[in-house]
Amino acid sequence: MACYFPEWTAAVITFVNGEPVCSVQIAHIRGANPNSERYDPAMTDDERRAFSNLILLCTPHHTVIDRLHPEDYSAELLQEWKTRRETEAGIDNGAVSSLTEERLIELIENAVDSAGPERLVTVELGLGIAMRGQLLSFPVASAKDHLPAYTDHGPPVLLLTVRNTGGLRSFVNSHRLRLGPSGIAFTMNDFPWVNPALPCALDVGESQTWIYDREKLTALVKTTRATLPTEDTTALVGEADLGSGESVRSDELPCEYLGDDL
Repeated sequence: MACYFPEWTAAVITFVNGEPVCSVQIAHIRGANPNSERYDPAMTDDERRAFSNLILLCTPHHTVIDRLHPEDYSAELLQEWKTRRETEAGIDNGAVSSLTEERLIELIENAVDSAGPERLVTVELGLGIAMRGQLLSFPVASAKDHLPAYTDHGPPVLLLTVRNTGGLRSFVNSHRLRLGPSGIAFTMNDFPWVNPALPCALDVGESQTWIYDREKLTALVKTTRATLPTEDTTALVGEADLGSGESVRSDELPCEYLGDDL
């Protein structure tokens, strides 16, 4: 389930640094007390606490609807949201009609407690210079303009960084670059004395970077482009295979970012 605001997808549980956190609040269609918005004096307290009078809202939408602009959100409108969202989710309102606000809170808390930590690993591509003892990186969009000024300090390289931002330890079993959208894979280890050995453990909050020789990579892209249409060789994507069996991909890096000769 998610926030009931139309077209909104904030889930009941959000993972922050791999830890489950409740990201929605229980709101009343018709107010819970006389000072609440949309209060209906004809309702009983049990009716106000009943599931039929409850919706889930993320904190920003709850604030807008009940505090900032309550006049824009009638009970009838919120009821429409409830019906639409729960129909889409396949909720049998007859089966949950006896569900109270207290029980709904308990169910959400139990879901958060049982969710446990989440594995969250990302892959990023960058460009830089492999200087002696350190890596100098540049913003990818402007890297080709800066790299020539630093080539005396080391070879230009592409950086593939795998970062563990979740709550579980992970392992990188392998990595590669793909030339898209053709999908042709490049597996290289131009700097074995620098690149971390595989498989490589990634503790929570840790990252590891593997580097590829930019000149060799550019030559491979040129050779591939000689046999394929240019539209099939427009960008590079980094991939990492994890010990959990998952495969993680980076955002696309346009090939022209490698240099003016592409």
